[in-house]
Formats: sequence, structure tokens, C-alpha cells
Amino acid sequence: MFLKEIYSEPEGLFDKVKFKKGINIISGQQVKQEGEKPSLNSIGKSTLISLIDFCLLSKFDKKHKLYKAKEFMDAYKIVLKVEIMKENYIIKRGTELDKKIVFFKEGEKEKEMVLDDVKRILFKKMFPSSDYSGVSEDKWFRTIVSLMIRNEKKGFDDPIEYIPEVRRKESTIYHLMLMDIDNTLAVKNYDFIQEIDKRKKELDGIQNTIEKQYGKIESINNQLDKLGKEIKSAGEAQNKFRLEESYKEEEGRADELTKQIKQLILQNNTLRELLGNYKDSYKLEVDVDPKKITSVYEEINKDLGIALKKTLEQAIEFKAKLIESRKDFIKTKVGEIEETLSKNSEKITELDMERSKIFSFLKNKEAIKDLKELFDLISEKKDKYNDLKGKISLIEDINEDYLNKKTQYSKLQEEINEFLKNIKAKISSLREIYNEVYDSLYTSKEKEGFFDIIFDKGKQAKIFIIASSQDADGFGKNRGCILVYDLTLLFNIAKNNLPYPRFWIHDGVFNGMYKNQFVSTMNLLNKKSATIDFQYIITLNEDEETIGDKKFGQLDFNIKDHIIAKFTNRTEGKIFKREF
Repeated sequence: MFLKEIYSEPEGLFDKVKFKKGINIISGQQVKQEGEKPSLNSIGKSTLISLIDFCLLSKFDKKHKLYKAKEFMDAYKIVLKVEIMKENYIIKRGTELDKKIVFFKEGEKEKEMVLDDVKRILFKKMFPSSDYSGVSEDKWFRTIVSLMIRNEKKGFDDPIEYIPEVRRKESTIYHLMLMDIDNTLAVKNYDFIQEIDKRKKELDGIQNTIEKQYGKIESINNQLDKLGKEIKSAGEAQNKFRLEESYKEEEGRADELTKQIKQLILQNNTLRELLGNYKDSYKLEVDVDPKKITSVYEEINKDLGIALKKTLEQAIEFKAKLIESRKDFIKTKVGEIEETLSKNSEKITELDMERSKIFSFLKNKEAIKDLKELFDLISEKKDKYNDLKGKISLIEDINEDYLNKKTQYSKLQEEINEFLKNIKAKISSLREIYNEVYDSLYTSKEKEGFFDIIFDKGKQAKIFIIASSQDADGFGKNRGCILVYDLTLLFNIAKNNLPYPRFWIHDGVFNGMYKNQFVSTMNLLNKKSATIDFQYIITLNEDEETIGDKKFGQLDFNIKDHIIAKFTNRTEGKIFKREF
């Protein structure tokens, strides 16, 4: 994939920018204005990079660089034309409806889609996995693109951990993919770490809960044994418990009353069911129409119809009398049942009141107080025992799973170590590119940099990518290392014709780096562009383009020929030709 051009639709938001193979410079130039201190900040260099990133579906919210221009940008769409596998595609996106994307092949009908669908499509086109031996998932789209578009805000802190949200154990997966190294074990490593951390947090959470409620984990089994013995002892006491001799009669009477109440309740339930059945039988009606039947037979024989009608009417009259007689019978039965139910209810109330008096008497005499307390105590201890037993059982299950994962993880690490031994040739090829770029930037051999991919048991990533270089001064610290590493990835993709994007964007990478490093990097890029196809897009200020002091080295080409966009500190020279 190569970038072709970017512009607005309709025209007028900013001037169209066309990209070329090789070096692409977005330039900032100072124009002195009376009474003003010249500044090259907020003129449009980084904004142009943000427009490219916006079209490549970056998250658009209040933190986005373009958000403060939303009010006037809402009237436009940003259009990015790209070339993928020698075919041109158009991406259109606006700030007003940033989740609606227009994406189509040039020459075909425009198609509007939702953001996530376009991400999936672009991933498959920009990072096809058909020839890749490792894992490739479309949900990685924006994370990988963020590696290829580094900016001043958060992109130049570390070559591998290139954004704060993505730690090395995860970012290694994407780096290996771009190197065309199988990342399957790196993905497994990441998944294992996630699972192990999850189990560890669950385990710690349950243990903390238990310790707050029951004390130290070490004493829990002792507490369980103690609770078990207490429950057993209390149960035996409950079984042996007897009321005092002087209250035996009251206890027996209470039992007898309870039995009578239960019998009456059972009888009432049976009677209510019978009552319902009787009432349902009221619904029996005569449903024969003599006229309708007679008319049918009259068509055959009139005399037969008349005779049949008379017979039917007599039968219906008889049935009606029979039904009426049954209703009288049911009515009598319903009355009897309702009367019995009423008497039983009164009896139940009477017996319950008598039983309540006995219970009250016994309670006042504290005859059953101890038994109730014993029952409550047993219930409380059983609840505590079951709760504690359940938590301990859960801990044991999670701990077993945790230990199994750790065992499997140890085996995975052995696989990783063996895997890295088997790809030494590929690592060596990458190191060769790295050293070529490194040697062009650093002439001093006092502190040599190096590239390697090793197994490091002490690191979470396990597959540990090393990209080391001499430190630049102050503000530029780490940038030399990042520059060397990123160009290694870009040159490796181009050299081996990998089906990945051939562009890399650095916004402000040379800020704080030595001038001679800038010169040597530009010369190397110019030299490489003659043999391999790539796009290296950078933002530069005018003083970096017009280096006249030969002590920094001499550019082998006219750098101004590679300026694709130029912005100044004057309002009319800024990207949107206005302040924002």
C-alpha cells in the first residue's frame, strides 16, 4: 500500500497534497512579521499528519488534534486516495458523522459503510494473512497503524512499546507480524498472561474477603473442623432435648391440636377442589337446534321432518328437566360443602387460639426457650459452615486452574525458546538491515547499538525484541533508536516484498537529534529509494532543510525536490488558511 493524495471535498479546506515514492517532506517555514516572534508551531505540519491518520480511521473525540477545528470542518469530507496491490481506493470521512465512512475502488460506485466494517476491510487489504504463518486479527487494525504513524505526543518514547496503552507483551505480537515472523507463540504467551493474571486477581479477591470475615487463610480448615464438631454436638443435643416433666401434658396437647388443625386444613383443601368441580358442572346446556335438523330432513320428506321435529322437542324438554334437576342437586351439595368449609374454618381458628395459649404458657415458663435458641444456633453455624466451605472450594478450584495454567505456561516458554533458535537466520537478516541504518546514523563506535530477538524468562513478553542505539542529547533521547528500528521494519517490508503498507510517517522525529544524523539519514533514504519502493513521510522545519555547515555532512540530493507541502507562520500560509 502507498499513499497517493489527500484533499477535501468540496475543495477549499486545504490544498491538495500528492505523495511520491521515497522521501516526502512536510515543510514549515518562518515568515518574519513586524511585532511578532516567528513560530512554526500550529501551522499545519502535524495537522496534515492528523488528516492522514483521520482517514485511516483514528478515534475522533475531544482529545483529537482536529476536534478544535470541527466547527468549520463539518462542512467538508477529508479524502485519502491510496494504492493497494496496484489498485486505487478512495477513503472519505467527515468530522460531522465520523462513524460513517465512504470506501470504494476508484472507478466504481461510492459505498458508505460504518467505521468498524471499513476497519475490517482495510485490515484485510493492508495486512493480508493468506501467506502469513502466524495470527492476524482485524481488530488490530488501528493498533498497528499507530506504529506506522508516530507523532510528537506519544510516539517517540520507546521503539517497541510505541503507545502507552499497549505494553510490550502485546506490542511484540504486532512487531513480529510486520517482520513476517510467526507470532503464534507470542499470542499464546499474551493470552496465558491474561488468564493467569485473571485467576490471580480472583484468588486474591476471594482470599481477602475470607480474611476480612474469618481471619487468616491458614486457620480456615481448623475453623471448618471446629464448626463441623459444634454442629454435630448441637444436633445431638437437639435430638435429646426434652421438656421438663411438669410441662409434658401441655406439650402433648399442643401436638394434638396441631394434628387436628392439619387434618381440618387438608379436609378444606379437598372440599374446595370438589366445590370447584360442582360449580363447573353448572355450565352444562342444551346445544341442539331442532329447526336446523328438521329443515334438513324436510328436504327429503316433509312428513319425516315434522315427525322428527316433534321427537327432538320432546327429547330436549326431557334433557332440560334433567339438567334443571341436576342443578338443584348440585346447588344443595354446594351449600353443604360451603357450610362444612365455614364450620371447619371456625374450628381451625378456635383450635389455633387454644394452641397459641399453650405456646404462650410454655414460652412464659421458658420451657421451649432453650430449644429455640439451640435451633437458631445450629442454623447460624450451618450457614457459616456452608459459606466458608463454598469459598474454600472455590479457592481450591481457582488455585488448581491457576497452577495448571502455570504448568502449561512453563511448557510454552520452552516452545518459545526452541522457536527462537529455529529463526536465527531471519533475525540475522533483520539485524543486517538494522546495522546498515544504524551505521549511517552513528559514526562513533564508543557505544554500539544492536538488534536481536531473544528469549527472556524474566520479561512478560518472553520474546524480547532488542533495538539499542546510542542516546541522542536531551529532548532527542531514544529518537535515534526509534528511527533506526522503524526504518528497519520499512526496508525489510520493501526488500522482501511483504504485502504490507510501504509508508512510514514520523512527525517531528528529528527534533533534538544531531544535525549530522539528519543528513546521513536523508542520504541513506535517498540511496535506498533507488532500489526499493517505499514512502517515508516526515515533518521538517526550514532550518533542517537548509543545512549549510559542512561539518554536519553534505546532502547527496536537493532536498527541496521532496517537499510535498509547505506551511508558514502567516495566517494565509497555514494549512486551513485560518487560525484554529
